[in-house]
Amino acid sequence: MRGSQMDGASWRQNAIRDIVMLAVVTLLLAVLGPFGTYEQPFAERIVNWAVFVFGGFVCFRPVVAGGDALSAITGLPRVLTLAIACLIASFPVTVLVALWLAGSRWSGLQMKALAQLYPYVVVVGFMILALQFIRRGASAQPQPATGADPQAGEAKLGAPRESEDASARCDDAAPAEAVGGARANALLDRIPPALGQDVLCVRNEDHYVRVYTRHGDALLLFRLSDAVAALVHVEGAQVHRSCWVAKAAVSRVQREGRNFTLVLVNGEQVGVARSMIQGLRKAGWF
Repeated sequence: MRGSQMDGASWRQNAIRDIVMLAVVTLLLAVLGPFGTYEQPFAERIVNWAVFVFGGFVCFRPVVAGGDALSAITGLPRVLTLAIACLIASFPVTVLVALWLAGSRWSGLQMKALAQLYPYVVVVGFMILALQFIRRGASAQPQPATGADPQAGEAKLGAPRESEDASARCDDAAPAEAVGGARANALLDRIPPALGQDVLCVRNEDHYVRVYTRHGDALLLFRLSDAVAALVHVEGAQVHRSCWVAKAAVSRVQREGRNFTLVLVNGEQVGVARSMIQGLRKAGWF
């Protein structure tokens, strides 16, 4: 019950932060009037930019997940795959924006107008993408280790070296050992009790890892390599460079051509790096 209340409070805080952040961006763009919108009346600029920014935020939110999946499947750099995903997502958004601007004259839309609008949508898309990373950094609240140095949970994203050093000190203080009762585990001891310790998946997020269980997920100050070492007692594999999966957590495997995706029991989908496919197949994953 307490975990549900904390999740609800966190969701409300994130929603308020998103709305305030997008409202500030909308007001700024309305005042500056870029892309020729300065000629419009101020009230009209606010309405148009509110539609573009808030609508773009909704449409471009899946871009990060899509870029991560593309990077995992193809092995391409994450920056490149995020850019590709943003460029692709800009196509349908361009059509929606053009329809909004055309209003009742939508039947007269031409490809030339869409082509002229597309670069503007791409710029807004990359702006929304940047805002998502700002939001993720602001909302990251690492969980301190039980009985470990409390300062480890206070490390900031802006100080990566300090974060890594703090994580290393905590790892030394609580070495990863098989969980049999009294023994401590550097990773499992940091997971909030409401989530349990049945780890399904661990994803790397900058200097943190997001740990998924059957009851939710938590962002922890931890290196992925150390998390994998702490889960040595669990049958699993690092299916690509940024994600470890427990074998028992896989409910089914989706295949599209040469690409494999693991669908977990909690609904999460994890792309498999092509370099890992042969080894996983030999291990009986699919």
